[in-house]
Amino acid sequence: MIIKEPILGVPRTDVRLVPHDPRWAELYRIAADGLRECLASRLSAVEHIGSTAIPGLEAKPIIDIMVGVASLDVPEGFFTDLQTLGYEHRKADTVAGRLFFAKRTERNRTHNLSVCEIESPFWRGRIAFRDALRADQDWLDNTEH
Repeated sequence: MIIKEPILGVPRTDVRLVPHDPRWAELYRIAADGLRECLASRLSAVEHIGSTAIPGLEAKPIIDIMVGVASLDVPEGFFTDLQTLGYEHRKADTVAGRLFFAKRTERNRTHNLSVCEIESPFWRGRIAFRDALRADQDWLDNTEH
């Protein structure tokens, strides 16, 4: 039996789309379980967002995760705990309403993590966009040419 390695990660300077890999859902679940264990009661919800969350869609092979918290005024220990999982805070992020973290191997970024207030406009917008793409199979079918 041949075991295919997961298609995950791109160097920071590369832009690449690959065919959807159903293993991305499992890689998200593994990452989400780690976040739930690490952050415990400090998080309200964890969601798989971004292109890898849309079955059948070509995507950049980076798992995008969103964590909902009560407030973005998180204690310093929050950052330290995420570091133990390999997430590095990107302080230069300019997107309002979130804290941004990236996880990578030596050469490739594999996960993006957006931390935002649960039910904030940032949260609701990302969930609505993901759900609309998942629900519109006609649109997805028309992108596969």
